[in-house]
Amino acid sequence: MTGIDRNSMFDRILPILPEFGAELQALKEDYLASPHAVPPAPDFPYYGAANALAHRVITLLENHQTDTIKDVFAVLEDWLLQGDDFVSEVATIGLIEDLQNGNLHPSTQPADLVGLLGPEGRYWWMKVERFWLHGEIIHDDRVRQD
Repeated sequence: MTGIDRNSMFDRILPILPEFGAELQALKEDYLASPHAVPPAPDFPYYGAANALAHRVITLLENHQTDTIKDVFAVLEDWLLQGDDFVSEVATIGLIEDLQNGNLHPSTQPADLVGLLGPEGRYWWMKVERFWLHGEIIHDDRVRQD
């Protein structure tokens, strides 16, 4: 059983980046006020939140706040290892993919983040990178010993 679902995933970021809570609330309010927020659409823009978090991480990188990035990436590790399928997907296709977008790095490079990732984050970083470079499908192809 997984321990992190979509309803709690961003709660884990708030102790690290308390100011991000206001941004999450604004994203939710904007989304709910938009014509796109019709049932059965989710009541929260998870991918938008992942994008906003990517921007925050890149700003932290620009300001050389690597300890805070490591704390955020520890939560990313939890999302990838303990999250349900949706949480893992948002972590990978939302956050990691956005962090790799060179257009979001005005004065840094995506590669500057790789050394700050945990092992699971690096694994999925490389998967996303290979998707964009070679068209490889993003899936977990490791052999599991249960």
